[in-house]
Amino acid sequence: MASILILSSDFPPLKGGVSTDTFNFYKLLQYRHSVDVCVFGINGENTENIRYFNIPKILYFNALKNILKKDYDLIIIRTIFPLGWMINAFNIKVQCIYFIYGQEIIARNPFKPRPSVYLTLKRADKIISISNFTASLIPNHSEIFYPLIDNSDYEYINSSSPQKDFIIGSIGRLENHKNFISIIRNIKSVSDIVFEKTGKRVKYIIAGSGEQINHYRNYIEKEDLMDFVELTGELSNKKRNEFLSSIDILVVPSIRDRNHVEGFGIVVQEAGLLGIPSVGYKSGGLTESIDIEELLAKENNEKAICKIIIKLLCNKKFYNEMSDESKKRSNRYTISLKRLDEFEELLGIGSGGRI
Repeated sequence: MASILILSSDFPPLKGGVSTDTFNFYKLLQYRHSVDVCVFGINGENTENIRYFNIPKILYFNALKNILKKDYDLIIIRTIFPLGWMINAFNIKVQCIYFIYGQEIIARNPFKPRPSVYLTLKRADKIISISNFTASLIPNHSEIFYPLIDNSDYEYINSSSPQKDFIIGSIGRLENHKNFISIIRNIKSVSDIVFEKTGKRVKYIIAGSGEQINHYRNYIEKEDLMDFVELTGELSNKKRNEFLSSIDILVVPSIRDRNHVEGFGIVVQEAGLLGIPSVGYKSGGLTESIDIEELLAKENNEKAICKIIIKLLCNKKFYNEMSDESKKRSNRYTISLKRLDEFEELLGIGSGGRI
């Protein structure tokens, strides 16, 4: 059994891919190791192994100094800013592992790491990226360890009455690079084609909040799309499960913009656990996350992504095949002893658990 410290500044009760993955990573390591987690910049209720430090960044150094008085076999930093470069100020004798998600290291256009990334990563004993795409963003060699999902968090909720419409859905912040507008502006034509072939309409539900919400509302009203598009706001964990169970297809139309790119796409795996296929663009880490060629369109090709959606909704055999493939794919990412074995092998942790 190894003694491990996880340092994080994105962790529940925050919502998001990094926080979800970090919490799942903590659960994975607990199978065989003693794990402490220190969470910075977030309010939370301390437990025996998890401590929250909701303090100004200027005070992080003092907090880290006290945390590092305890001996650990391994320190894992998720993600590298701001904690990675701060750790470099300490004379740490144990192995330090730096996780890279992608977005946190990107400078403005073009997609190159910020200058401080190079100096920060020099300290890392090992670098782990969450996808091959993320690894391609940095000059350093990094291992790949895909994000984790906890299958106990997701259970298909079967509705007592059949849906009169097909439902396609998206989850995420309402920001430019999430590109939900590309589906909104095509939803009526998609619905018309599907209705002609199946007798059922298509509704698009978007769960999330963000800077684009007023733009979306104005566009929906201006184009008279109120019967086709619904904005639900952010979802609790319980509501997230209900939402995924209610949709026929998850749509992830994210694209690169000058400041953003998807590193992986954990929500794709969450939907897949319930047998919900995901359709998206070949953008960033989404290509690896969806990982089914028939469900991927060339970035910004709205005609192609709509064609995939229509085929899924109108061809039951194709839909069932993609549903099965999506579930099979997602099961590869669940918390399991197999994933723990993979991580321990990656780090070179011996059978005795010492580094």
